[in-house]
Amino acid sequence: MSKAVNYSLQALCVLLSIVLSSPAVLAAEGGAAAAGHSNIYERQVIEVIKAIRDNRIDQAQQQLTGLLDQEPNFKLARLLQADLFSARAGVISQLGSVAEAGQQGQYAALRTEAAKRWRYYLDVKDTLAGQVPSNLLEVDPGQRYVLAVDMNASRMFLFENRAGDGLYLVNDFYVTIGLRGPRKSTRGDQRTPVGIYFVNDFIPAKALPDMYGAGAFPLNYPNEWDRRHGKTGYGIWLHGTPSYTFNRAPWASDGCVTLSNLDFMTLSSYIDVGRTPVILAEHIDWTTPSQLSQARDQLHQALQRWKQDWESRDVKRYLQHYSKAFFGQGKNYQAWRDNARASYANAEELNINLSDISIYAYPDEKMVVTTFNQEYRSSTAVQRSTKRQYWRFENGEWKIIYEGSV
Repeated sequence: MSKAVNYSLQALCVLLSIVLSSPAVLAAEGGAAAAGHSNIYERQVIEVIKAIRDNRIDQAQQQLTGLLDQEPNFKLARLLQADLFSARAGVISQLGSVAEAGQQGQYAALRTEAAKRWRYYLDVKDTLAGQVPSNLLEVDPGQRYVLAVDMNASRMFLFENRAGDGLYLVNDFYVTIGLRGPRKSTRGDQRTPVGIYFVNDFIPAKALPDMYGAGAFPLNYPNEWDRRHGKTGYGIWLHGTPSYTFNRAPWASDGCVTLSNLDFMTLSSYIDVGRTPVILAEHIDWTTPSQLSQARDQLHQALQRWKQDWESRDVKRYLQHYSKAFFGQGKNYQAWRDNARASYANAEELNINLSDISIYAYPDEKMVVTTFNQEYRSSTAVQRSTKRQYWRFENGEWKIIYEGSV
């Protein structure tokens, strides 16, 4: 091998270290192989990057050839292969330097993808055992699966709610979000919303253009909180990827959360339309289930006091649970108060039962969303419904800021 070629290969190794490194990453040495579907290909890319970093160039080339035989549309693998060829020819200055004019933006996005995948596998993945997102305070016993997306990490996490054992991390997936990042506020802004949403439909691939890939799960954006804050737009979905590519860059969609088609098909078997919650967070804070118990207990107590004060037919006690900024069922706080006073004027003895309670902490807000089944029983009527409330922490107390039926 000539000195020039050897120098270029060494330069590629150094460039990879610069792009991908952090102190924790460089100290890590792999981890358990990922189970299932596109994670297999992702793990192969990680092994290729490690081989290049360690100057095992021939091994990296063999691994890339095998990977691209299996998945020829994996653009990140194509980038690495092109860089290896360029390095062998003695002409490389940075990852993606073989890009033609006008393609540098695309290759910069692929470098970002490489860094995100690398850092997750070697810096984060093995630290998550026994931990859960701090948003998941309580999952309804009848809700088997829940999704959480960390947009900064380009990662979706799938949890199973196991009876008696709590939440278990079943799988994780690389995802793409909006071209302009998180925090959607207006129609067409190409951003992904931050909040708590629910899957409300499924659209099969045959009913969609190719850009949506294997299908789509629409979310209920804008939710109640979004509408309160005047946020506009629609059509925020979880969906697949066009047939011409394996996956998309970390920030590339019009606001949707997209997965590879392999991952979308894997995920689809876990989603319960109308029920599955999706936490969309800019960043997920991880904690142990035991550390969530205090906040969960406080919220259970607040719910029980609200229920008991409703049953007491004391309108003053009942209304003390509501924020002065309340909105719901077309009413502000004053209209809600007046309606409650009129209803309580001739109130009968009643009994309220709450069951199947879920409590999710809203990202970046001192607020939770709780959903539960409610049975209202009086001497003349029995009413059953599913109710959703938003509770906000105000001046040291939990107050209801939104209430409505699901």
